[in-house]
Amino acid sequence: MRKTLLALGLLPVLGAAQLTPVRAVNGIDRPLELDVVVPHPAKEGATIEVQFEGERRPRRAWVRQGRVNLYALFPSLQKATSDAEGVAQLWVGGRKVGAPVTIRPIVEGGMVEGFRLDR
Repeated sequence: MRKTLLALGLLPVLGAAQLTPVRAVNGIDRPLELDVVVPHPAKEGATIEVQFEGERRPRRAWVRQGRVNLYALFPSLQKATSDAEGVAQLWVGGRKVGAPVTIRPIVEGGMVEGFRLDR
């Protein structure tokens, strides 16, 4: 019984690796932040992969646990001109971990004014 309770207590920790948006709506002039939770350190480290519709290859950046600014990791996002949606996915040890975050451009007057982040 004790082992079962201990194992059940660990489930949230093991399944907690994820990306969580700090704000749902982000202006182009404000940080585009995500909180990164990595359940255990991996020898290969953790990366965030961002890919928008129509892109052949994803953009990748190394990350650590804590808060990250996608504009700092991927400066080209601040110069976005397309209304194509994208996803941000956390990778740990070569595996997708947690649910992806959808990145939706906010387009006004033909220009990207910011991004909406959804889980």
